[in-house]
Amino acid sequence: MQKILLILLFIVCCFPDIWAKNGEKYTRHEVYGGIGFGPLKDAIPENAPYFDALSASYLFKNKDYSETFMAGYMISLSRNMAIGLSYSTFKMESELWINAAKYRTAVVSAKYNIWMLNARYKWLQRGSLSLYSRAGVGVINMKVDEPEYDDMGAFGSITGWENQNGFAWQVVPVGVQYTFFKHIGLFAEGGIGIESCFSAGLKLLF
Repeated sequence: MQKILLILLFIVCCFPDIWAKNGEKYTRHEVYGGIGFGPLKDAIPENAPYFDALSASYLFKNKDYSETFMAGYMISLSRNMAIGLSYSTFKMESELWINAAKYRTAVVSAKYNIWMLNARYKWLQRGSLSLYSRAGVGVINMKVDEPEYDDMGAFGSITGWENQNGFAWQVVPVGVQYTFFKHIGLFAEGGIGIESCFSAGLKLLF
């Protein structure tokens, strides 16, 4: 999946003329970085552990998600349309409870890495202020750290806890961008998906 995304971006970057209309060329590039909050929890893949010493049900409690850090690159295909690639990452920490024990047995944590191909459409431009919508699809990788055990003497060790890949998506109905000095922009987005429900950051335009 990652190779396909890179190939598509390579074609667009190296052959921008195929997207030109009426002889016009749109080769304006931008790189951006930002921070987001509130990923859609139902969109986040999980790989739950099992116990080799006891067949017991388990329960995740008090999940805590960090802020999402994101970076990306976009290339304009026209005055209103752009596509690009993005990378974002966040962490999750949760308590693991055994139902039969009624108390916490371990603390588990995982890091999520997300790569997506994005498409953006600008539907309003008023001077330096613009409004747009964006959507992205890609892949998410969950990398699990070693659990921190409280008391696992009666249950054995956690096994079967492995890294996992999954489908990633993000939809932004409304994004706002304000450009100043022609090469610097501030943006804020409201959306839903695996990155965040709200994000903001800085763009460099060239």
